[in-house]
Amino acid sequence: MKSKKNLSVLGVLILSFFLMFLTSGCTSDSTTSETSSDNAVLETEYTTEFSVEYLDNDITKLVDADDRTLLLVPEGAEVPEGYDDAIIIDAPVENVMLASTTQGCMMRGIDAFDAITAVTTEQDTWTIEEIADGIGNGTITFVGDNDAPDYELIKTLNPNLVFVYSGDYGLQDMMTKLDELGINYVVCNEYLEEDPRGRMEWLKFYGAIFDKEDQAQATFDAAMENIDTVVEEASQEEAPTVAWGMVSSGKVYVAKPDSYVAKMIELAGGDYIYKDADVGSGTVTMEEFYAAAKDADILIYSSGVTYSPDIAYVLSNAPVLEGLSAVSNQKVWCLGTDYWQSLDKTDEIIEDLYSVFHGDGTVFHFVQY
Repeated sequence: MKSKKNLSVLGVLILSFFLMFLTSGCTSDSTTSETSSDNAVLETEYTTEFSVEYLDNDITKLVDADDRTLLLVPEGAEVPEGYDDAIIIDAPVENVMLASTTQGCMMRGIDAFDAITAVTTEQDTWTIEEIADGIGNGTITFVGDNDAPDYELIKTLNPNLVFVYSGDYGLQDMMTKLDELGINYVVCNEYLEEDPRGRMEWLKFYGAIFDKEDQAQATFDAAMENIDTVVEEASQEEAPTVAWGMVSSGKVYVAKPDSYVAKMIELAGGDYIYKDADVGSGTVTMEEFYAAAKDADILIYSSGVTYSPDIAYVLSNAPVLEGLSAVSNQKVWCLGTDYWQSLDKTDEIIEDLYSVFHGDGTVFHFVQY
């Protein structure tokens, strides 16, 4: 990437979704806009959960998902006044630890595998070959899972930065321990975004950390163009009704109407059965799910094929689902093994859904039962 001091200025942003959507296809390769302090900031279109600002002397200011301020400071640069509480990260960042597979997706999206030193996901779980191979050949170290990682080993590896996440199921205990060890971390909550495009837009945040903004923007723009094409084609089709859920311990876990899943279904031209329903925390009874889904055209069973290998297995756990029209008509798909590791391929996921809803059912990130 060219020096951040030379990034072009696009003028003051009008923070309107519609304007940003319309300008997403512009040919300008700039990813910055002007602020009142004349510092360039990184544009975002679908998320407000992070920010990136470029200060003098090639210093990059990051505000992460927990509203923490981090400064990426090159060797020899002085930290500007007013940032006494900021977390200082030596730049360039070349040695990081990942605490989730979605973070691995982001690293693939900007081709930053060489910076990965440690992960908390075992080798046989990774479908991202570069990371699995790295664990196999010893260039990447598995340090134990998130519940009980080997902190002595992490300290020995001494990563510049650990990527963590917060929220209801977050790694707050790990953050506390990293604070005690003096190891810097950054909070990345792409998994909490309610718009699938917002989830993928975290590529820009990762791009800023590794000085790969141009690559992140190019990957993101190409995906948004693909999604726009799907939306246009889907607008000309009749929307099938779509059920999405999985059974566990007698309950059915469904996507909430304001979730990224519901938005993906909409973008791909489907009519989600719970789009206007109050499903609380995302669980319903088996009877409630059957009543809502019995006439749905399509069922996406939101368990991975590794855990729910075929429709017979699903029905053995929930015999009532045999009465669903989608089951009778063999219009049931489940999540492929790489579904949770394809966040940087969000456009492909939506293209798959379009194929399920309106095409021949040929998919790459789902499996048909």
